[in-house]
Amino acid sequence: LNLPFSDLTIEKAREGWADKSHYIGQLIHVNNSIQETVDTILNKSDRESVIVIQGDHGTASSPDRHSLYFQGNPSAELIKERTSILNAIRLPPSCDDGALHHSLSPVNIFRIIFDYCLGTSFGLTEDRTYWHSYDRPFDFRPINELPNYSPN
Repeated sequence: LNLPFSDLTIEKAREGWADKSHYIGQLIHVNNSIQETVDTILNKSDRESVIVIQGDHGTASSPDRHSLYFQGNPSAELIKERTSILNAIRLPPSCDDGALHHSLSPVNIFRIIFDYCLGTSFGLTEDRTYWHSYDRPFDFRPINELPNYSPN
């Protein structure tokens, strides 16, 4: 599949991902861009580099994805899918990575990097994740308060 990234317009994106080729085209473009960027940082930097590649939310391909658009109670499957994010971290050997673990929230990732690599003392905040729908973007609900939430 060879789709130019420019084929995806804002109008097409608003239609959703019924045409999966647009999603695939974006994925290919982003993957290539990230790989080039990481290679450049690693090959051209004369200092130790911290690299964080992080997503803001997971996918929404579950059958009940409509609850993203209209206030409702998402299924456990959609909660897990949407709140699972890409979180790739490369720390130089001079950093202590002992505080990293798989359930850290994005805000704590940076606190750990600052504390263990740069010598600050921010400490950790409570790891919390929130849910909202597109029709009520500022109505954040803790996911553990959603009726269908399952911590597993």
